[in-house]
Order: sequence, then C-alpha cells, then structure tokens
Amino acid sequence: MTGKTAFETRYGFARNEVLLGNWRESPFSRWSFQNVGELVPSACVAAASSSSEAPA
Repeated sequence: MTGKTAFETRYGFARNEVLLGNWRESPFSRWSFQNVGELVPSACVAAASSSSEAPA
C-alpha cells in the first residue's frame, strides 16, 4: 500500500508527472509556471547599467 506524498496531496498529481510535453496544460500548469526553473533551463539576466538606447 502506497500513500500519497505531500506534493500529491497539495497539488493533486505526482511531481514526476509534470513533463516538458505537458507542463503548460491543466492541472500541471498552475504549479509549473510558478516553478518553471525546475523544468526549463533558465538564467537571470541583469539589465544594462546605462539608460541610453542601443545604437541603430
């Protein structure tokens, strides 16, 4: 007999059910958009330090 994990109890699905093929679909999207860094490689990019526009 296997009980539900805390994740399954809270979100209604197992964490390993969220895949790149379904992360934008319900019911997975609510969790995945808030935790997208766990699914898709991402990085923080700092803004430019000057406020001037880029040359044309």
